[in-house]
Amino acid sequence: MQAQRNRDRAVSGTPRAPIGCYSVATIAGMTGADSAGRAPRARLGGAAPLAIAVAFAVALIAPQAAAAEVVGGIDPGKPLTREPTTIGFWAGETVPGTDWHLPDTYWNPRSTRLYTPDLWRVLRRYRIPLYFNLRYKRDFGVVPPGKPVRDDALRIIRTANRLGVPVWGWVLIPYTDGYWAWEGAASQQFRAVKSLVHWTRTKHVRLEGLALDPEPRLLTPFESTAAIMGGDGGASFSTVFEPTIDPAQQCAAWRTYARIPRWAEQHHTLVSAAPMPAALDDVRDGSLALQDASSFVLPPAPWHEIFFQAYRSVFAYYSGHDPGPGIVGQRIEKDID
Repeated sequence: MQAQRNRDRAVSGTPRAPIGCYSVATIAGMTGADSAGRAPRARLGGAAPLAIAVAFAVALIAPQAAAAEVVGGIDPGKPLTREPTTIGFWAGETVPGTDWHLPDTYWNPRSTRLYTPDLWRVLRRYRIPLYFNLRYKRDFGVVPPGKPVRDDALRIIRTANRLGVPVWGWVLIPYTDGYWAWEGAASQQFRAVKSLVHWTRTKHVRLEGLALDPEPRLLTPFESTAAIMGGDGGASFSTVFEPTIDPAQQCAAWRTYARIPRWAEQHHTLVSAAPMPAALDDVRDGSLALQDASSFVLPPAPWHEIFFQAYRSVFAYYSGHDPGPGIVGQRIEKDID
């Protein structure tokens, strides 16, 4: 479930580009500047936002991350403005039999039985957006030989379109390719975005835009993800991440991921991103090191919206204790103030 607040905001801090990636050393804003002389506001959208994932899961639809957007800019010393929230769902990941260690379960049929008339009435009445899980080479794109062709997502999107429920395409790739938008999957994610734009036009369906999920690849070792979530900076942290530091790979991924929303703009498509909160830590520190260690990157680009995850169950799982319902507010105060 995702709580959103409205309007544009600027990103504080000047994280450094990896050496060789950009001719300028600083980033004027997370949505990019055309030159070092410009310092635009981070354009996080027409309804635009910074997002922080809300803590509760919804029995109706399995969410990945949810978020609360902060309005008015991330500026040290500037008080946060309080705006009305909009509830939304990161949806469509209820796939019975899913086992990330078994790649073929990526193509399992999706359960849609909870999309009842009552649920659709609520979504329609309040225009609650769905960020729907769309799987490259399963729901759209060329399905590999021997794999089933599924239309469960297409049926949901057509129903949403008919009822006027806003729906976004949450772009995922096969488990064996890492599932999320991590450093090593930049080219694959770009192909998926192009394919999804083509698919919507051939199927005559409407998406409000697309959403990428920048975070470490699927099946990242437990100790690595635990270190990211704990972030104590101790010796174990350095030991875990030393093998993953690769500025050259980060640089290549940086360029490709920055091209995706620019390409989408040229094709009249909005693209948002929902990165792990480690990206916020890097913004605050003026560095890209934690993202590099975690094998993902969020470059400055014309993102429509950016949703920073603060997913309570994930923190509880990797830290070994429940951080409580205040985790969302804590992330806002720590990383945005």
